[in-house]
Formats: sequence, C-alpha cells, structure tokens
Amino acid sequence: MTTKGITLVLCLAMLAIAASAEDKFDLIKANLAKAECIQIQFMSILESDIFDRTDTAQGTALLAKDGRFLVTIGEDRYLMAGDLLYSYSKANNQVIIEDVDSSRAVSSEVAYIRKLDDWYKTRILRPDREYFLVRTGPKGNSIPDSMTVSIDPKQGRISRIAYFDLNDELVTVVFVKETHHDACDQRRFEPDFPRSAERVKL
Repeated sequence: MTTKGITLVLCLAMLAIAASAEDKFDLIKANLAKAECIQIQFMSILESDIFDRTDTAQGTALLAKDGRFLVTIGEDRYLMAGDLLYSYSKANNQVIIEDVDSSRAVSSEVAYIRKLDDWYKTRILRPDREYFLVRTGPKGNSIPDSMTVSIDPKQGRISRIAYFDLNDELVTVVFVKETHHDACDQRRFEPDFPRSAERVKL
C-alpha cells in the first residue's frame, strides 16, 4: 500500500472513531431529553481564587420531562413548578418567587442537561471521554455560556460538568448517581417551604 493509501486509511479510521464518540454522546443527550423522570445525585465544587478556598456541597435533582424540576444544593432548594420558579435560601429564611417562561425555565445547576442540544453546540475534545459545549440558545438566564462535559462510556451517562461562573470561579458538578423512572412523584413539585420563611414575589 502506498503512503497516500495508508494516510487515507488512517484518516478514515480517525473519522470513524470520532463519529462513534459523537454518536455515543448524542445517545446520552437523547436519553436525557426523552426520559419521563430523572433523579440525580451530585456534588457541586466551587473553586474560588479570590477567597483561596474550595467549597463542596451535596446536591440532588429531580427532573420531569415537562420541564418541572426540584434541585437541592446543601440547604437551598430550587423548585420549578409550572410557570413559577421558587428559590429557597435557608440561611436567609427566604423564598424568592418568579414568573418564568420556557426560555428561562432552567436552573444554574443541572436542570439544563435535558436540553443540551437545544442550548449548546458540541465539539469533541477526546472521543468517548470529553466534549466542549458552547451556548447557542437565548441569553438572559444563568446557565453557563460554555462548559466541558465528561462522560462515562461504560455507564452511558455524564460523569462531570465543569464551567466558569459569572464571578469567573470554576464550578465542577460531579454526577454521583443517575436514575431514570417511568414517572416522577408529583408531590415533589408542590411548594413545601417553612411557614416562617419570608416570601418575596418578583
């Protein structure tokens, strides 16, 4: 085989590997988008150069196909229930209530993973392992402009997401466990905050 022939074969092989990796991530994204109910356990890690510290918080997320979600990070909760978004801070003993439309019905944590293809363009960094996503969706909410996504090809799921927040601090979300269900418990999407908490409607 000539040198040109060998080069062509190698190029075709590399393209085939890249296509396979892209399809694997495409399948993961498709499964996230179509699942009726997703339950996720994760760790949110914030690395601050300004304060020279690393903060870690345990989190859970319950994501329904119709867009409702309940995300808990440490002692704070974010509930998307129909057309209202509730943000509860235990430290402030306060619930912020906002009207939202479909373009803003996402969370700054993990709720947006159901619509990765709607909000981001994907570029392969390492086949079967790592991808770089750049936001293409509407502006005006708190989801990352870009992020690096790592996948676990054996388990067929996202293993971690890393991005820089509005303060230019590195946030890493490590997915500890992901479970898909036929349906979500509807009671989980009902507002259930302490009566003593101040309600602020925006």
